[in-house]
Amino acid sequence: MWPLIGFLVEDEVYGARYVELIQLVSSETFSPETMIPIYEANYQMLAAYLEERDNADAIGALRLATDDLLAHVHERAAAAEQSAD
Repeated sequence: MWPLIGFLVEDEVYGARYVELIQLVSSETFSPETMIPIYEANYQMLAAYLEERDNADAIGALRLATDDLLAHVHERAAAAEQSAD
């Protein structure tokens, strides 16, 4: 944890608010349910462009990058859930 965040979380009021905001952001704005369709739609749009240019290597790299984003959003959601415990 970053030093400033650690300092704030130690405070009862700020710590409770911090956890509350993390839960809000992770359950709504950046939830897997919200982000996965966005990532996949962007993948489809970019892959279609790359297909028109017959660039299979770039499509493969794009798929890997998209898969990394998908894994990341799940990891962050799990971390946010764990921080609430």
